[in-house]
Amino acid sequence: MRLQDWRIAVKLGLGFGLMIVGLVAIAAFGLLQVQAVGGIVDRLVNDRFPKTVWANTIIDNVNVVIRSVRLYLLTTPEETAERERIKNNIAEARKRVVENLQRLEEKITSVEGKRLLSELKSARERYLNEERRLWAAIDGGRSEEARKLAFTDYRTASNEYIKKVEDLIAYQTKLAEEDGEAAEKAVAETTVWLSGLGIALLLFGIVVAILIARSVSRPLAQAVSVAEAVAGGDLTVRVEAERRDEVGQLLAALATMVARLKETVVQVKSNADGLAHAAEQVSATAQSLAQSSSEQAAA
Repeated sequence: MRLQDWRIAVKLGLGFGLMIVGLVAIAAFGLLQVQAVGGIVDRLVNDRFPKTVWANTIIDNVNVVIRSVRLYLLTTPEETAERERIKNNIAEARKRVVENLQRLEEKITSVEGKRLLSELKSARERYLNEERRLWAAIDGGRSEEARKLAFTDYRTASNEYIKKVEDLIAYQTKLAEEDGEAAEKAVAETTVWLSGLGIALLLFGIVVAILIARSVSRPLAQAVSVAEAVAGGDLTVRVEAERRDEVGQLLAALATMVARLKETVVQVKSNADGLAHAAEQVSATAQSLAQSSSEQAAA
């Protein structure tokens, strides 16, 4: 079925309907992209960032323990209160380390993350072994041995421990950077797609508007031209009514009107010719009667 045969209401409804469908599609696409970006941001805020915070907290508290141990080595057995305070600080720091390590164990799910966490825990176990050796020397009154351990094996183990935590932080930071790049890319792609779809929908709307306007304005102009010609007395105008919409029906009605007007004019002309012929006959008859009257009077 041709477009010009569709009713005007159908054309307008189809045009607006397609525009609405396009707007809904754009809105749906935008919503999906926003949800995707929202998922990335949520992962950054609730997963990547907290893990780096927990890992950094472990490093901070391990350093607290290391500094506290060295400070403890500088005290004398007579400084009981100071040593008790230092031991309490160490206990609190160890507690915070354990809490944050448990959080990491619960949240880390990637293969690489688990591998790094396993290495961290192994390094921590070696560190704890050296720390136990150090405290055994301290508690046994072997101050020189304790100091030597503090700056050799204990330092090496603590450095390795901290290095493994830093490796985990570097990995989590890399994941966060990748998510940040993914979010930026998603936003850029969304901007491009929405701009492109918006422009395409605008152009489509313009084309549909032009087609609908032309499908209505041209035949209406033809109908006006026919009406003006008929009003001017020109019944020879040709009316082409090939459409099936309302305008086509109007043109068909005009064509019928012109045809009937032609028939009426022909009929009126025919009647006028008949009247003229009858008048000629009456005139001839009158002349004949007048001539006969004249002849009789002369006789």
